[in-house]
This record gives sequence, C-alpha cells and structure tokens, in this order.
Amino acid sequence: MGKTMILAGFLTVCTYLDVRYRKIPFWFLLAGMFAGILSVCFTNGICWETIQILFCGLLPGIGICLAACFLPGKVGMADGWMIMAAGEIGGWKTGIFLLEWGLIFMFPIAFFWGVIKKKRNMELPFAPFLMGGFLWQILCTVVW
Repeated sequence: MGKTMILAGFLTVCTYLDVRYRKIPFWFLLAGMFAGILSVCFTNGICWETIQILFCGLLPGIGICLAACFLPGKVGMADGWMIMAAGEIGGWKTGIFLLEWGLIFMFPIAFFWGVIKKKRNMELPFAPFLMGGFLWQILCTVVW
C-alpha cells in the first residue's frame, strides 16, 4: 500500500508539471528514483536479489531513453526517466504496465490529432497517460 501511495503522488506531480509546464525537473525524477531505491532496500534488505530487482525496474525506462536518443523531438527523455522512477518505486512489472497502458491510452488521442485534425506538430504530454495507466492498474487489481 505504501508503494502505491508513493507512486500515486509521484505520478500526480509529474502529470501536473508535464501538463502545466511541459517539463519535469530532473531533480524530481531523481528523487522519485531514490524513493523507489530506498523502499526496495528497506523491504528486501541489501543483497543480490535487491540489486536484480532495482536493475529490472530501470529496464522499461532505459528503453524509452534509447528511443528518445534515436528519435529526438518525438519522444522526451523525461518520459524515460519518469518510467525508470516508476519502475523503481513499483517494480519492473509496474513500469512495463504503465508504459504499455500509457501508449494504449495515448494512441486514440494522437490518432485523432494527427490524422483527423491534421495537426502533426502537436506535442502531447505523456505523464497524463501514464497516470491513466496507473489508475487502470488500480482498477484492475480491485476488480479482478
């Protein structure tokens, strides 16, 4: 329950900053990663398994950061760091789930603006869609 509350607060602030300012401060993303690292270390102790859990939590975000390097202007580097922090806080499954559902929720809106409205240069903030994926994850765990 504690990790869920930390992740909810982190994603809420990221969503606000991304929608309002189109930027998420790097120090805030690092603070989120640090909170995830501390929660995993306090839960599991410091051992080889903890290091594996922490590294696996980074993998979805590292993939997005690589995409941001190869597609400059199309994918934001802060999105990758945000998913890395979420993966550290909630675990690698949470990071993958948030990325997956964030993209699924973003597709219809991007399709609408890109194809129907023909606004191809419009930038969409990704954090609200990650928050939607997080809320969907909570709904799925309550219902199923």
